[in-house]
Amino acid sequence: MSLALSIDSRPRTRLLIHEGRRSWSVRVLGWLPALAFVASGLLMDLEARMSSSLVKSGCHAFHLQSGVCFYCEAPMWVTDPDGFAKSKALTRRLTERLQCTAEHLTARAEGGGASRENIVAVCLHCNKTRHRAKHARDPGAYRKLVKQRLGAGRWHPPQIRRLLVSGRPTKRNARRHSPA
Repeated sequence: MSLALSIDSRPRTRLLIHEGRRSWSVRVLGWLPALAFVASGLLMDLEARMSSSLVKSGCHAFHLQSGVCFYCEAPMWVTDPDGFAKSKALTRRLTERLQCTAEHLTARAEGGGASRENIVAVCLHCNKTRHRAKHARDPGAYRKLVKQRLGAGRWHPPQIRRLLVSGRPTKRNARRHSPA
């Protein structure tokens, strides 16, 4: 069996898979979900197949954090957005907000690498919102801001707010990355 793949680097892209006479087109939000899809939907298989230390660190963080966002503690998905949407009773658009991404606690430009200690798993919404500002806040200050907005009901729509696992510390959240 041979697969031919076509992935472009735009934020919203299509993954084209050709296997013999059959072909599929899957809409994804970037290269990480495309690679996860190619890896047969198994997170551990993805980690084993990928050589990128960022992907490996992101997968490790996802497991360490029990699949919840470091900032808002919403559940996230990696490989099966449709299954996630169905299991959580969310629309596809809301599901896209909860896609797992890897976030550097210390930016690469500031000397941070892709080590497991410097990578946390965050939802796409928190990641995009943090980096939308001219100067991204440090992780502790940003986490505090997210918690304040969550408390005021101004971070996620109601359909996502009902899924939040606030108060349930994860292994990663209980570690040294909590704000002062």
